[in-house]
Formats: sequence, C-alpha cells, structure tokens
Amino acid sequence: MEEKEPVFRHHVPVQMRFADIDILGHVNNGAYLQYMDLAKVRYFSEILADTLDWHKETLVVANINCTFMAPTFWGDEIEVVTTIESISVHSLILLQRVVDTRTKATKCECRSVMVGFDPRNSTALEIPGTWRSLFSTFEQRDLQTHTPH
Repeated sequence: MEEKEPVFRHHVPVQMRFADIDILGHVNNGAYLQYMDLAKVRYFSEILADTLDWHKETLVVANINCTFMAPTFWGDEIEVVTTIESISVHSLILLQRVVDTRTKATKCECRSVMVGFDPRNSTALEIPGTWRSLFSTFEQRDLQTHTPH
C-alpha cells in the first residue's frame, strides 16, 4: 500500500539568525530543533487557544527523531510545517518539516512523541477530549488512535 503524503495546514516562517550558521556555512543541526520548538508552541497555542494553560495541563516531548535531508544556507527562505499524525490516550505523534519556501525542498523532518503532562503534580495526563476535537477539526480529519507510549 502506498503511503499518502501528509497534509500540512500549519506553517510558520523562520527568521534565520547569523548564530544559527555553523563553520561549514549551513544551519547547525541544533538550530533546527529550535525552529521546531517555535512552530510547536505556535501550533498548540493557535489551535488550543483558550483551552490551553501551560501551568495546568500541557504536552511535553518524550521522544524526538530528526532526519536531516539537505543543508540550509544563509539566505534560504524556510518555514516549519506541522501536523499531528495520530493521538492515543496519553500521547500524540507530531510531524514537522523544515521546508524551503522557494524550492519546496524538505531540509529536515522531525517526529516527536508528546505526552500529556500535569506540571503541578509532575504526573502523566490523558490528552483532553476537547483538545482531540480541536486537533481533528483543524487537521480536517479524524486522528486515529495508536498504541499508548
């Protein structure tokens, strides 16, 4: 069965900083994670809006895997695109890519397992049903459940 290309509905332009460039003249791998973090926070803040209180119930990264596909150089115009692949009771899989906005080439792809977390009690938390609904509405598809992590 052929895999379907994911649809990315959330786009965040990235302002590259001079400090992001390494001695080889391209964006350092660590900078990509900062770009992903910026887009991740924007994704959750925009979609969850008033239902999100970072001090009461939140999502934290449990695992992150990045594949670097092509270098990004100073002056390239890039953005981070984000989607949710699936949601289970306590976790979700977030897929993000850094994409050149001119060529559409993917520079880096990152999958993150994020878990529901209660920062007040430092305990795992179920992902609220209202969040599931908001994510599904934004993504315009039913987010299938996968095995909890």
